[in-house]
Amino acid sequence: MSLFDGYVVNQEINQVVKIYPGLVKLFKYHSPFLVRRYDYDERKYYGKKKSKSHSSDEDSELKSLQRAKTTLIDMTLCNQFDLFTTFTFNGNEINRKKYGYTVTDRADADKCKRKMAYWLNNQRILHGNFKYLIVPEYHKDEKALHFHGLFAGYKGHLKDSGKKQKGRTIFNIRSYRQGHSTAVQIDNLEKVSSYISKYLTKDMPKFKNKQRYWCSNGLKRPLKIVNPLLTEQDKLLFSPVYKDKQKEVFELRGQLPDNDIARIANYGRRRYDDLTVAEW
Repeated sequence: MSLFDGYVVNQEINQVVKIYPGLVKLFKYHSPFLVRRYDYDERKYYGKKKSKSHSSDEDSELKSLQRAKTTLIDMTLCNQFDLFTTFTFNGNEINRKKYGYTVTDRADADKCKRKMAYWLNNQRILHGNFKYLIVPEYHKDEKALHFHGLFAGYKGHLKDSGKKQKGRTIFNIRSYRQGHSTAVQIDNLEKVSSYISKYLTKDMPKFKNKQRYWCSNGLKRPLKIVNPLLTEQDKLLFSPVYKDKQKEVFELRGQLPDNDIARIANYGRRRYDDLTVAEW
């Protein structure tokens, strides 16, 4: 840990456990790293926020991108999404008035988002509440946009397009008339989480306030335990799945073992990032 006038600014991270439905992931880092505490405020100690250099801005952008990818994967694995969808926008609708505003220019992320959000809200009114997560992507011309989405519990009408993708039927969403739409049943959320996170790149379009994606309220997140106290017997329950220069990743599937992880998971959802061993 690092101190600033007796205040703990950074927290040293060696291991992280994330608990998803039916899955526990253990991340072991080869070298401990420091992260800022969630309640640290530079202005409290310096009087104002310190200016950043150009190089630190680039570094911050890369870290922000990685955090967005991690969050996207976490939300995908924690919510039972059942449809992978794609939405395009017709070019001939540009400058035509509809819904009380000028229909979107396909190259404008915020206008496309407003148009898409209107449709999503209308679908919830017509067919009941459902979960969604939306990510933008450029067409091959690197100008026009289309959206990829994950849906859970959508009750709108799906029409068989007559086409298939790896044996799965490709549907069209009948009520979407702003352009072309497709919907495919998801059979492997883990593959989908990895696939959709690849759309998050440094060159991707961003929404207002630099958002890289948007989602419905109330999506679940994994239970996160920083620096968990695990016995050697506990560690044997995990299977290695990935290794690189920074970390190793292990997985445990099925029922949680009778150990601290299970006890914390059953304790309730609160800020686990700052729990100490003594609090367990």
